[in-house]
Amino acid sequence: MSLRAKTVIVIAIAAVIVVGVVFAISQFIFMRSFQSLENTNTNLAVQQVTSALSDSINSLNKLNHDWAAWDDSYNFVQNPSKKYTIHRS
Repeated sequence: MSLRAKTVIVIAIAAVIVVGVVFAISQFIFMRSFQSLENTNTNLAVQQVTSALSDSINSLNKLNHDWAAWDDSYNFVQNPSKKYTIHRS
């Protein structure tokens, strides 16, 4: 085997080792940090969506409660023989 071929093989092996070391460092150090950051951001986003959904449900419950009195009024107008009561809580 010529000196040129041996040199190319050594350089190729060294390049593969360097790429492997860089990959390992990025995988074990940087990617763990990014994964932790991504988990934190995801948890925050889920909390925001949960809060927004809860606010919407509370608004609908309040609106439903406000309009419930009108159901009794409507029923009384349709059938005046019933006793007219408004349920409040």
